[in-house]
Amino acid sequence: MRRSLLSVLALSLVSYVFFCTVRAEDNASGGEKTEPVPDTLAEDLGFQTEVYSQDSFDPDRNTVNLLNHMIVLSEEIEQSPNGRLLAEEVYSSLHENIRFEAVDASVKAQLDGFLETIGSLRMLAGKKDKAEEILRHNQALVLDAVVDEPVALLTYARPFDLIDIAASGFNGPLDSSQLYTAFENQVDPYYLQEGMALRKEEHQLLSEKRNELIQYRNDFIKSRNLPAEYAIGEEAVNLYAECRNNRNASQRIQFLEENRDTWSQYPGYWALYAQSCFEAEEYKKCLDSVYRYEQLSGHVYIKDHVYAELIPSAIGALMETVSVTDRRVKEIARLNEQLIRNTETEDWALRYFAAHAYLEISRASDNPYLKPVYLNNAYVIMKSAVTYLAEEQRNSNRAYMQEIVPVLAPSGASAAEKKEIRDYNRLLKEDRKTALPPVSKALLVSVDLLNPLMEKTGADEKEKQSVNEILHKSGQPLFLNAVYEGLYKDGLIAQLSGDAVTFDKKKVSVPAEYLSGDYAITVTVHHGDLKYIFNDWTVDEIVRENTDDSSTFTARLTSKDNSHFRYGENMQVTVEVIPVTAVEYEPVTVIYRTVPSKIFFFFDSVNLELIN
Repeated sequence: MRRSLLSVLALSLVSYVFFCTVRAEDNASGGEKTEPVPDTLAEDLGFQTEVYSQDSFDPDRNTVNLLNHMIVLSEEIEQSPNGRLLAEEVYSSLHENIRFEAVDASVKAQLDGFLETIGSLRMLAGKKDKAEEILRHNQALVLDAVVDEPVALLTYARPFDLIDIAASGFNGPLDSSQLYTAFENQVDPYYLQEGMALRKEEHQLLSEKRNELIQYRNDFIKSRNLPAEYAIGEEAVNLYAECRNNRNASQRIQFLEENRDTWSQYPGYWALYAQSCFEAEEYKKCLDSVYRYEQLSGHVYIKDHVYAELIPSAIGALMETVSVTDRRVKEIARLNEQLIRNTETEDWALRYFAAHAYLEISRASDNPYLKPVYLNNAYVIMKSAVTYLAEEQRNSNRAYMQEIVPVLAPSGASAAEKKEIRDYNRLLKEDRKTALPPVSKALLVSVDLLNPLMEKTGADEKEKQSVNEILHKSGQPLFLNAVYEGLYKDGLIAQLSGDAVTFDKKKVSVPAEYLSGDYAITVTVHHGDLKYIFNDWTVDEIVRENTDDSSTFTARLTSKDNSHFRYGENMQVTVEVIPVTAVEYEPVTVIYRTVPSKIFFFFDSVNLELIN
């Protein structure tokens, strides 16, 4: 996990959210101090409501739960075709994230050994960064598709459809490998997929570690006289991992319900059951399972990421099952606090959901003191997310402009590892040849929500200047893409000049600073009554005239369909370029006609002559 100034901002955000909520409720009750949000719904269902107090956990039970969790995770990694990616996520979720006061001290050695084993399976740093980029990009695409225009949402004309956001799957299962296929970029699939599967010796290593953990867990249960049902057999673990990998929610529910006696003491069981029930639209069961997870979780994790990923489903289920507005608002507020508490600053998508949840309860609440507090909480959350994402965008800008630094094989690397590193460095160079200036879709989505929130909360000029400094730190451009930079700096969309677009029958050339990943280019050829359309243009190379100035970079694009076309006389060729389709942009049109010419004075050919 990152440990930086942004982490400090995250802690400040949590403290601020808690302070605002308590302060407003004190005012609402005439100054009498109360709990921030009463947990009436959970209490009514018979569940323990304060699961995070220091005296609410049983170290022995927590120890068994943690051991069971490591055993299950080792099996899931071994079964996954993208085991190395999953190992990366598992390592990140456990490393420096355990409250050792909540477990038996002896388990630390087992955790360290498990992390050492998992750490040996982790990806190359560059692959890890690209995987995170893919995850952010796809989360942003999903959220952009299911969330209405933020400005329209802030009119409070109707409730926000939180259930649609939760159901969009942006928080996803732990193994996010399926996101590869959705990544809209020109990266060779080998760039990520090669080397994701575990080798035979790594499977053996995981199996040995799992057996060691099982033996230690069984001995621990026996030595502490704990119930025998706390121990989960290896065959059950294997079947459970298969269940998790099953994409069919109804089939997962069937398996989980049939095996409840085996797994009912394992918190992860209730997390998987809750998510499955939400996908199957069994919302009451989903809520019940989330509360059972809270009851069993035992305060083991500093940041409980499993719990955090459950909360959007729980809030979506609340929207469908609890009709009493006051109770729904209070319970969403309680869960939202836990969502912020159990996420990192970089978990921007979950916090984006939290901001929308605060917007919903601000709209729905009858409490005049809490309405502006909830609205302000949404603003503070998004400002923190934008701060993090803007810095990530600047890092991407710097990397794009710098020379590629090849990865060096560590001493003692195996032949297979050395080959993976050589291939990775080769593909990194190939990717650079066609890479357009980076644009973080996650940042765009977040800023699009932050701006109307800033207006709705009545931010003064000083606060607006603060946000401007976050986006354009020390006057630096936020985007190397001219269209987005103009839009998010001055509100003006930079216009591509037709003079800058050229076509030579084989390649379309466009200044690279104007193109984003969603460009649209069409070449239409008219020959009498016939018309030929070519729209499969992809970047073939980026020519960097001045390596220090991205405005001098030219994108040259080719079309497979056009490459087979023979141009003849008396044809009109129209080239239309929309550099960014996500914004309203008039197509830039360049028109040519074919004129006869000679090659070496012998062979007939045609050239293109510019008309406009």
